[in-house]
Amino acid sequence: MESRRSNDQKSFNRAPPDSKRAVCGRSEGQGDGVVNVQPRADNVVTPMDLLTARWRTLAVACGLLVAGTFASVNASADEAESVRLNYIAPSVCPSRSAFIAAVDARTDKARFEQHGRTVTVQMTKADEGYTGELLSEVGERRFKGASCAEVSDALALALALSIDPEASEPLAKSAPAPVAGLAGTPAPAPIPAAPAPLTESIRFGLSIGPRLALMSGTAPVTTLPLGGVARLSVAGPFAGAVRLGAEYSRTGWIGPNSRSAEFSLFAGDISPCIVLSVATQIAVDACAQLQVGSVRAEGLDVPVPAVKRRFSARLGSLLAVRIAVVERLDLELGWRFAFQLVRDEFIFEQPERSVFATPTFSGGGMAALTVRLF
Repeated sequence: MESRRSNDQKSFNRAPPDSKRAVCGRSEGQGDGVVNVQPRADNVVTPMDLLTARWRTLAVACGLLVAGTFASVNASADEAESVRLNYIAPSVCPSRSAFIAAVDARTDKARFEQHGRTVTVQMTKADEGYTGELLSEVGERRFKGASCAEVSDALALALALSIDPEASEPLAKSAPAPVAGLAGTPAPAPIPAAPAPLTESIRFGLSIGPRLALMSGTAPVTTLPLGGVARLSVAGPFAGAVRLGAEYSRTGWIGPNSRSAEFSLFAGDISPCIVLSVATQIAVDACAQLQVGSVRAEGLDVPVPAVKRRFSARLGSLLAVRIAVVERLDLELGWRFAFQLVRDEFIFEQPERSVFATPTFSGGGMAALTVRLF
């Protein structure tokens, strides 16, 4: 700016009365290289001087505008999040590009690319309207509405909020006001009322299947209880489940002097759980578990065989990882840890010898293969 200001002053300041201007060129009647000195009028500003000053000003303004634009783009790009979108919807629903446009209308921090956080959006036809699911690494959301467009709009807002907590509904364009004093001016069309807010749908599910466990603390040796499990789940604003299980195990024990015993356990358990979504096909059930049952012990190869039955109760925790193998089929792998509420000791008589004492703590693993009925 200093150089431009000095040039303008040089162009517009009054020159001294005796100032001369040197013009190099060929003059009629003179030879080559003759310098013709002519007086210059006071306050002379040529059109070229004006054009040069204007172009300098325009160039500086354009440079500042381009620099500000690039700075704004870089700052926005630093806060953006890359999203890999899997979009599944019937043909009557908004297209994938329309869904992306709805998200972009609410936030400028979403970048839909082939890498980044995987997000699955799925809409299906229900008995009364449509349902939609938004599944991602941070959780899952479900909505229900009368039309697929309403559900798609709610899912777009939910995705925008997961990327940008400051995202909001796009502002509606206001209708132009009528010009006063003009006859025949049509009244502006009324702005349609905002649709009623959608409520997240609550969906129930039921899965059943066989279960195989590896357990300690019920017999002198580790047992392999075989049984089954039923899982009732609920999804909506809160994701939870209740697991019901039953198992049976039977094992033998051989002690000194060829004396032996047989232990069997029949028990049932109930586990209220919190469901944590880890990925699109993987979820975790974090549960508290109560197991009650009956332990049967029978002495073998003894002079007077006897059978003893004792009540068993354990309170502990269960952590089960569910993996969707194929549609409606899940593989479950879990670990459980329990505190023995009722403790007993089983002994041989004549001579007296302890066979097994219930430990205070016990644990083990389990595996199940369940089928989702609904």
